[in-house]
Amino acid sequence: MTDYEFTGESNWKEITASEGGLSDPEPVPNDADPEMLEEWDLSRIHREIVTSMVMSAVQRKQGDLCILGAGPCNDIELNPLIEHFHRLVLVDVDTASVKQGLARQGVLLDERQLQVAAVDMAGMKDQLDVYARYPTPELLEQLKEIAEQHVPQLETGKFSVVASTCMLSQLMFKAYECVAERNEDFGHLLFNIRKRHIEVMLDLLCPGGVGLLITDFVSSESLPEILTTEQLEPVLRKGIAEKNFFHGMNPQMIQQTFRAPAVDEQLDSLEITSPWRWPTSRRVYACLAFKFQKKGL
Repeated sequence: MTDYEFTGESNWKEITASEGGLSDPEPVPNDADPEMLEEWDLSRIHREIVTSMVMSAVQRKQGDLCILGAGPCNDIELNPLIEHFHRLVLVDVDTASVKQGLARQGVLLDERQLQVAAVDMAGMKDQLDVYARYPTPELLEQLKEIAEQHVPQLETGKFSVVASTCMLSQLMFKAYECVAERNEDFGHLLFNIRKRHIEVMLDLLCPGGVGLLITDFVSSESLPEILTTEQLEPVLRKGIAEKNFFHGMNPQMIQQTFRAPAVDEQLDSLEITSPWRWPTSRRVYACLAFKFQKKGL
């Protein structure tokens, strides 16, 4: 077994549940930035982890795959995925970044097997920007409602596997950047974003399909011990107990979101992977994945 294969359930239940955090992820840089070539090289092990995990979800040529938050595709090896799945749909609001990622990996668009979809998965970017300038209770209520009810316009059918690749932390960062903790309803907003993201993944899955919520949740900027430790999980447990994680990204709170009745009633199983490191040019991130199966017919 390599150090990046999916290892099954990890006991994160001892982590103290909390919404607040000490750190936040860096906004994803534009793929036109020259440093993205370096990011591609540094992300190799992380990319192997994610690609291996996605491919292990179903047997070869047994289903279709949807990647949410594909971005410049630093998280995934496209050619093995194209070979493994009947159909692959890459979803991101920034399709130019996705197409640059395709070009880097030498992949051509083929509507029969590979599609790129421009979709706003959260549906509240404009409202968040307005709230950052004019924070009113009425607009905050509107944001909470959008976060809870938004239906992405993704008309691509159902999938055997849906993987969200480090997208949730970016959604949370945008909310924190615009709303921060200036209002006591901030935690409610974060919960709604988390819950709706998982519900959308479930909506995209066919009965019996597999979801992979892959996410970063803390970085070496606030937890430098992850750079050198050989025992990653104990260091992360200690950090999380000290509320050292991205806002809204406490793994225990994510796990609790899966137990919300509207989500839990659709689940056949839920597992959590052991954490791994994702090195980038500016910092190292700690990542893990929640693997869940939707109930069959």
